Amino acid sequence: MKIVDFRSIGSFDTSISAHKELLKDLALQADLLHGIPHAIISPGITDKDVDFLNYHARYYLSHARSEAPHYRFFKLMIYQLFELVASQRQADLQWSGPMLNDEEQRMLDLESKQAASPS
Repeated sequence: MKIVDFRSIGSFDTSISAHKELLKDLALQADLLHGIPHAIISPGITDKDVDFLNYHARYYLSHARSEAPHYRFFKLMIYQLFELVASQRQADLQWSGPMLNDEEQRMLDLESKQAASPS
């Protein structure tokens, strides 16, 4: 007969919960990435790109946890895609895009400075 140590049950449940959250995060990332080959394949912002931003990107950011692996990377990339949308196409967007916090804005500014400086 096996004796159950009830002290470990809580940590076991937490571990399962953490795995479920991770799987959900990864599924959301897979769905986001799945939409990329259909968009962002030709120069300029196309209807497919706008659809990607309106649906795939928006869904990902509204459902993924900010603690998810690569969340911040995807958020910054989506922000940069919004910056590329020309003013005449802005009306096609159904949301204003992700809002960056101060730390994310600093990261983006630093990346821009590094890209602009000659090596």
